Amino acid sequence: MKRSFITALMTVAFLVSGCSHDGLYRFNHKSLLAELKKSGFAPELPTELPFKVKSTNITEAPQPNNKIYTIDFHGTKGEYLSLQMVSNMNVKYNDDVKREKVKIGDIQGQYAKNKPGALMLNWNHNKIHYDMTYYIKKSKKKISKKAMIKTAESFN
Repeated sequence: MKRSFITALMTVAFLVSGCSHDGLYRFNHKSLLAELKKSGFAPELPTELPFKVKSTNITEAPQPNNKIYTIDFHGTKGEYLSLQMVSNMNVKYNDDVKREKVKIGDIQGQYAKNKPGALMLNWNHNKIHYDMTYYIKKSKKKISKKAMIKTAESFN
């Protein structure tokens, strides 16, 4: 009886440690942050994502006056989220996508869903522009606007 209880308790602890109450999965961003800091860039990164991460990829687009990095997050079930970060720049969008103002904690952001099927959330914080995009057509899992905002709120 005691062994069954301990096994059940360990199973619950394992499940709770992987997935938060909002359907987000904890993500340890320390190695990504260390890699970015080597190049003199220290953005905030998500500590929770709407899927379990299988792999990540960082790319840099060198610019003379600012730094542009993109991190691609690939999930265990084919999910794909891209995070672009631009330093020292306020980004303006000149497309025809209708953007909705949203609150990301205490920060003002913009949320949109475009016709090709991407969920987009962008905001500025500490002189860095963040542009997070979840590609619905490339992903097997649908996520909500709330999940995108909760992911953005997990940045630290």
